[in-house]
Amino acid sequence: MISEVVEHPVHGEGRLVGLRRNGRLALVDFDSLPLPTLVPTRELHRLDQPRAESVASPPQAMKAPGAAPPPPEPSALARYALNPTDADRALEAMRLGVVPAQGIEAFTVAREQAFTSLNDALCEAPAQGALRVIEGDYGAGKTHLLEWAGQRALADNFLVARVTLDADETSPAHPQRVYRALISSLRYPDRPDELALGLTPLLERALLSDSARARFEVDQRGHGSHLYLSAALRWFDALNTSELQDAPQQPRTRRAVLDWLEGQRTRSNQDLNAGLRELPGSYPWLYSLKDYRPWARIYAYILSGIASLATCCGYAGLILLVDEAERFALLSRENREHAAATLRALSRAAIGERLGTHPADATLELGGAGRLRELPCRFEPAGGLGVLFALTPDYDDDALLNGLFPDEARIPLASPQPHHYAELARRVAAFYCEARGGSPLSSPRVEAIAQTIERLSNRGTLLTMRQVMKTLVELLDVHRHFPERADGVVDNLSRVSHFDIF
Repeated sequence: MISEVVEHPVHGEGRLVGLRRNGRLALVDFDSLPLPTLVPTRELHRLDQPRAESVASPPQAMKAPGAAPPPPEPSALARYALNPTDADRALEAMRLGVVPAQGIEAFTVAREQAFTSLNDALCEAPAQGALRVIEGDYGAGKTHLLEWAGQRALADNFLVARVTLDADETSPAHPQRVYRALISSLRYPDRPDELALGLTPLLERALLSDSARARFEVDQRGHGSHLYLSAALRWFDALNTSELQDAPQQPRTRRAVLDWLEGQRTRSNQDLNAGLRELPGSYPWLYSLKDYRPWARIYAYILSGIASLATCCGYAGLILLVDEAERFALLSRENREHAAATLRALSRAAIGERLGTHPADATLELGGAGRLRELPCRFEPAGGLGVLFALTPDYDDDALLNGLFPDEARIPLASPQPHHYAELARRVAAFYCEARGGSPLSSPRVEAIAQTIERLSNRGTLLTMRQVMKTLVELLDVHRHFPERADGVVDNLSRVSHFDIF
């Protein structure tokens, strides 16, 4: 498989250098690019095979008489495609009480229905858009599931952007700040280990795509089909021409257009357009993007357009992960109105008229003037946008916020039961030994730890998944570093009724 010639719909022919992420990504040395590039294997096909056959398709094994017995069961790490380093990092994250960046599914119990709903959302998003709202109290595992969904979306060839809402830098009452944080966090499935790439890779890839150029009318005069993205694409295209490519102001102009589109703090669009008029040629006007609270509809329109552009470029779409850091109840009434409008705008950008109506929709009509007043939340032809919220459900008790989301989009998280925590203990014990290169704990010792965790949960000493994970890793550390004391520690913990867990 390695070194064979493959073809990509955008980059053309190249030679396969290697596979990453358990075969989901391929490193290819394309003839059209200066350096090898990661692309999803599903986008490639062998030149000597029918187009429908994927590079990652395993060869069919022939059954021979007297064949060897089936291979042994995979290890705990192999079952979840984790190497010891990733598993060790996950355990350290658990010790600190934060969501592991790797192997989330392995460290999750009692969330089968949530996984199913989020998987369904990723299946719905490319064609019709998707909306899900993960609801639960603090420590219930909302961020845990959101992180899992983001990893799964990258593996499924989505662009992924994430924002954590707070009252200052990313207040939901200020949609431009939410938008800017989303764009700054944008990750690409073919470049999964690179951060802070912004929109540049997408715009560059779009200019190589006939589908993207046609849908966004890059080669036509006027404003194009999308008031913001079409203008940015035309400018990027113009700055690549021989007429402007060697101009001394080319890098500065390119940066200015990109900062404008990404919602960065920059000069006004009036000043920006005045400077751009000094360049030769005729190009579209760059409309304003302001930090105005009623502009949620405009920023939702841009995000919807980015999702559509992504699908034109061969991606599955765009998944937005929106995590709540502070309760909406802490916002003033006026800011809660604008925060509700922001959540509604993102929801409508994802699923359109399926969202239904809500009093907060009236605020969406206030943003912009003239042509901007006419922009919808959802760019058409729509598709490719999935929005996943993680929220504390106290908005149901607020007359202003009640009913923001349709019931079918909501994923309520009930607290796991003590026996679920015991199962988590058994699972993590196996991971721990493999990750740390130690001998497996005996079954009686693992069971003693599991039963201790279950008793502490039954007594109310361990109340959240975060507390359970921290305590569990500490117990396993005792077994590793002080084995002679381990049984006594476990026995003592099983007898106490309360201890402090920070």
